[in-house]
Amino acid sequence: MALPALLAIGGLSAAQGIFGGLQQRQQIKAQNKLTKEANRRNVLEAFQGVSAIEVQRGQVRTQTAKNLQLAGRMADEARGSTRAAQAAAGVKGASVDATLDDIDREQAEVSVELQQQHIAQEFDLNNRIRELMVGTSAGLGQLQKVPSTGSILLGGLVQGGLSAGSAYAAQAFSFGSFGGTSTAGGTYGQSGVAVAGQAGFRSGVGPGR
Repeated sequence: MALPALLAIGGLSAAQGIFGGLQQRQQIKAQNKLTKEANRRNVLEAFQGVSAIEVQRGQVRTQTAKNLQLAGRMADEARGSTRAAQAAAGVKGASVDATLDDIDREQAEVSVELQQQHIAQEFDLNNRIRELMVGTSAGLGQLQKVPSTGSILLGGLVQGGLSAGSAYAAQAFSFGSFGGTSTAGGTYGQSGVAVAGQAGFRSGVGPGR
């Protein structure tokens, strides 16, 4: 096969490889753009979810503070009422102190219960945030590596060279590997020396039949 034909084969293959590589590069970039947009929406939704949970956290803390204040106010009112009633009855001493101690103990128990409820609510809110972030992270799409233009050009040239080499090797295998038949009736081996047929050389040089 002539050199121009080999060059044409190589050039066509290289062009096809380069075009295909550039087309694939554009497809990867387009897919990455879609993936980035989907990731952005997912992250935005996650932050909105966290913000909503933090609002609930603020409400829980406010309600707990109000409940503690209410418990303290009720305990103060109970102490005041107890002192007034016992003073009116003329009761003094240990009995008054025992009643006040009971009120203090009840207030402390209520405060502990309210604080434990608050801790449990905070724990639940933290778990919800953690689960939301873990789920969002697991749902984010992975970006594909975008091949550089240089690597695409190099790959196309290599493909063209391989195609031209394959065409040359195929031609050499078909026409030059195992010798041919001479026009004089003898068979030429790979060394190029003619081997006489059964008819011999009738020119008088070799022995006849």
